[in-house]
Amino acid sequence: MKNLIRYTLAIAAALCLQQVSAADISAEKKQAIQELIDVMNMKAMLPQLLNQIAEQADMGMQAGMEAALKQNNKRDEAEQARLRQQLNEELPALKQDMRQVLEQANLPALMDEILFEVYGKYFEAAEIRDITAFYKSPTGKKVLVTLPKITGESMQLTMARIMPIVQAQLEKTQARIKQKVAATQP
Repeated sequence: MKNLIRYTLAIAAALCLQQVSAADISAEKKQAIQELIDVMNMKAMLPQLLNQIAEQADMGMQAGMEAALKQNNKRDEAEQARLRQQLNEELPALKQDMRQVLEQANLPALMDEILFEVYGKYFEAAEIRDITAFYKSPTGKKVLVTLPKITGESMQLTMARIMPIVQAQLEKTQARIKQKVAATQP
């Protein structure tokens, strides 16, 4: 057990040491990354990103509320309905607070820092300039316009084709669990 803990700590330490921070990146590389950010118009995606984060937070709050209500099953249905109503009335204010926090988070600066770290980790300045040159080309410009559409369509098609497979497996798993539960009952 001690060896497993030491091994896990050694791996975690190695991963931490591999982390590249924006401060570790040369000025030349930062300049190349900044040009790439500008050419790809990444900052224009921030409102959409902000909405996605907020929507995820909204769903998380809703799910957390439902889980808390289900977990506290000592209350009768009328009491749970009253609490659910009260929480639903407070939810819009909680969501608004979350959106304000996200808007105040200075996402443009955070995005730059993250992109400097990630691109700086995987690419040299010359490679970043090559990528930027591609995105400046007619084909690169077309990729920038169509890639979100391609990604969205690909995800929709993938989900449409994979969900029947997943659903079938879930049904098999549920049937197996029901058999095991039935077998253990007297």
